[in-house]
Amino acid sequence: LQRAAELGEVASQNALAVLYYNGQGVTKSQDQAIKWWKRSAENGNSPAQVSLGAMYYDGKGVEKDMVQALMWHSISVENGSDDGKQNRDTLEKEATAKIRWIIKSRSPGQL
Repeated sequence: LQRAAELGEVASQNALAVLYYNGQGVTKSQDQAIKWWKRSAENGNSPAQVSLGAMYYDGKGVEKDMVQALMWHSISVENGSDDGKQNRDTLEKEATAKIRWIIKSRSPGQL
């Protein structure tokens, strides 16, 4: 699996990331999971894109970054992911609610 992932096989990259994330057969490592999910996601693997988006959303192994989370979930939707669509839609609702709260909490001169 490691060799196939290193050779650029995207499904193997994603599978290896899952193994590292869960510590199955390898030492558990969020850093390694992120590394392999990024490679797989950048190569168009939608499950990896969803997983990477979730890591950015939760701030696991990476700094919490809602923009990156939204980006990866949106890209996964372009690649046909239903899970990515659900996550993207949830993120968009959260972002809209936060923006509305910010706007309401400021006086007209502060916008």
